[in-house]
Amino acid sequence: MLTLGHLPAGRGATLRRAVDPAVPPELQQMIARAADALNRRSPEEAARFTASGKPAPFAWAARASSRWTGDALAIPGTSPATETRGFLAVFHAWHTCESEADHVYRLVHQPDGWLIGDEIPEDETLGVRVRDHVLRVGLRKSDRTVSIEDTARIELTRAAGAFGLLRLSEDYTVESCAEIAAQGGHPVPFKQAGGIIAFAHPKGTHWSLRLAYRGAPAHTETDYFKPDEVSLESYWVPHTGRLPATSTVTVTAPVGWSAIAPGERIRQTAGPDGAETTTWRNELPISYYTLDAGRYRITERSWQGRTLAAYLLTGDGQMANRCLDLLQRAMPFYESHFGRYPYSRYAVVETRGEFPGALESYSFATFGPKTLPDLIPHELAHTWWGGIVGCTYTHSMWDEALAEYSDQIEAEANGHPPRAPDWAQLLEQRQNMASEYAVVPLASARDTNAEHEVAVGYDKGVRVMRALEAEIGQPALLRALKDIQTRWPHGDPAEWPDLQAAIEKSSGRNLKWFFEQWLHRTGVPLVGIANVSIQRAGDRWAIAGDVMQEAPFYRLRIPVSAEGNRGTSAQVIVECTGERTPFRLLCDDPPVRVRLDPKETLPFAPSARWKSGDDPTVVTLDRTAVR
Repeated sequence: MLTLGHLPAGRGATLRRAVDPAVPPELQQMIARAADALNRRSPEEAARFTASGKPAPFAWAARASSRWTGDALAIPGTSPATETRGFLAVFHAWHTCESEADHVYRLVHQPDGWLIGDEIPEDETLGVRVRDHVLRVGLRKSDRTVSIEDTARIELTRAAGAFGLLRLSEDYTVESCAEIAAQGGHPVPFKQAGGIIAFAHPKGTHWSLRLAYRGAPAHTETDYFKPDEVSLESYWVPHTGRLPATSTVTVTAPVGWSAIAPGERIRQTAGPDGAETTTWRNELPISYYTLDAGRYRITERSWQGRTLAAYLLTGDGQMANRCLDLLQRAMPFYESHFGRYPYSRYAVVETRGEFPGALESYSFATFGPKTLPDLIPHELAHTWWGGIVGCTYTHSMWDEALAEYSDQIEAEANGHPPRAPDWAQLLEQRQNMASEYAVVPLASARDTNAEHEVAVGYDKGVRVMRALEAEIGQPALLRALKDIQTRWPHGDPAEWPDLQAAIEKSSGRNLKWFFEQWLHRTGVPLVGIANVSIQRAGDRWAIAGDVMQEAPFYRLRIPVSAEGNRGTSAQVIVECTGERTPFRLLCDDPPVRVRLDPKETLPFAPSARWKSGDDPTVVTLDRTAVR
C-alpha cells in the first residue's frame, strides 16, 4: 500500500446488533466505561477496570486514532448449558486494512465484580489457522449491500481450548455458521461482537466452517458501494492473525459491471439478465484481499505470454496505455532481480472514491485519484514483498520499505531517476526526521492509518534499505533479495529478523549491528559538517573537513561530495563510527559547495551543534579563500 496522506478514521453504515441477553448488564456497563476512557486516550484511567490495575494492557490506546466501542462477548460452548461459561471484552472499531485491529481481553470474575484480564493478541490464533477460502459474493445495487458466503477450510495447529476466534470487519453481521462435512452440515455455536466472532470448536483437527454474512460498507476513504463501483479492502474475508490463505472468489456483479479479485480468472458467465459472474482462484496464500467491481472500460495487452490490463472508470485510452507501458517496463526488472511473477495477468484498477493512495492485491492493485500511473511500480513490487513473501502488518510493515526500495532502483535502472531535489524542501524534510522518526522504531512500525508510523515504515524504511545497500553493495543486496524469494515457503509470513537472517546468509556478513541500530532505535543519527578547509593541490583543489555526529553514535557510510564551479563534482565515502570522522577529497575545479549524501537517500537529520548556515549538512565555500 502507498498512502498519500493520513487516513482519517472513517465511519460507515455498520449494521447494529441487538444486545446479547447472555451478558450481565453490569458487565456490559463496565466495558462501556472502559471504552470511554480509551476514547479519551487514557490507559491510566482504563486501568481501574483491569485485574492488574496497570495501564500497560491499554498502551495501544494512546496512539490509536479510532473511536472504540466496548462490548462483552459470551463465549459459546458446546451446548446451551455451557453458554455462559465465560466472557470476553471486545473493543472494536471500523479499520482500514493494514492498520490497528480490534482488541480482545479475557474477563475475570472476582468477589466485587468483573474485571478485564489479559489481552488475547491478534497474532495469538488459539491454534486456529484458516488455510483456504471459497467465497461467493453478491453485490446488490438497490440497497448497496454485500452478501457473502465463505467456506473456510480450517486446521488446528496445536491443542486448542473450547473456542476459536475469527476476525472480520465490523461492517458485516454473521447470520449463520455451520460445520461442513461429507454427510452435510450442522450449526456451530457462535457469538459476534464488532468484528470478533467466537465459535465452539467442532471435533477433529481439520474441518470447514461455512459463514454467511452481509453488510453495507459506506466509508469515505476505502470500502464503499457507489452508484458505479464497489471497492472492498478491509477485512471482508474472515481471518486468524491475518495469516495468509489461498482463495476462490466467485462474484456476481450488477448488470453492466465487471469484477476482479485476487488470482487467476478461471470462469466467467453471464446470467439471463446479463449480470456477469466471475470466478478467481488464487493459489498463492495472501493476507490481504481486495474485491473491486464497476463500470470499467478494460484495456488489455498481451506481453511475453501474459495479459496486462487497465480497468479504468474514466475510459481514458491514453492513461490506459501509459499504465500498461509502465507495467511493461517494471515487470521484467522485478523478475530479473527477484524471481518469476506468479500470475498470468496483472491489472491496474481505478477507483474514483476518496481513496488516498493505492493498495496491492498481488495480481492487481487499486489506485485512487491522482495516483496513476506513478504508483504502479510500488504496488507491483508488493507481489514479491507482501505476496510471495507475506507480511501481516501485525508486527511491522517491512514490505513497504522493500516496495519503496524496489520502486526507486527500478526507476534508476530504467533511466528515470528522481527529479532534481528541491534543497529547501529537503532540508525541512531532514529536520522533521528527528521528530517524525522518534515515536516508534522501524521494527514495530505497522499501522498504515497512523501518520507517524507511516513516516517510519515507508520513508525511514527505504532509507535504511539504501543504507544497507551502501554497506554491502547493490549487487550483494539484490542477490540476497532474490534468494529470499526463491527459498521462502509460501503461506509463511516474514518479519524483519527473517530478512536479516536471509541477507546475512546470502551476503556472508554478520549484520547484527546494522539491524540493531536501524530497526530498534527510534530517531535517526544527527550529523553535520565542520572544519572545512581548501588548498591547491597542483592543478586541483583539496577539500578537507570532518563529518560530525551526536551521541548515541551510529556506524554510517556517508557520501561526501564537492561541487565545482563549472558543474563538476567529486565524492568520497566516509565511514563514521564516533563524534568526528575526517574526510579529504580532490576537485578538478574550484569548489563552491560540500554536501553530505548528495542523492538524499540515507536516514539522518542535520545537527544544530555544527550549524554554520541554514543546513549543517551543506557548507557553501567562499571562493575568495581558494588559492
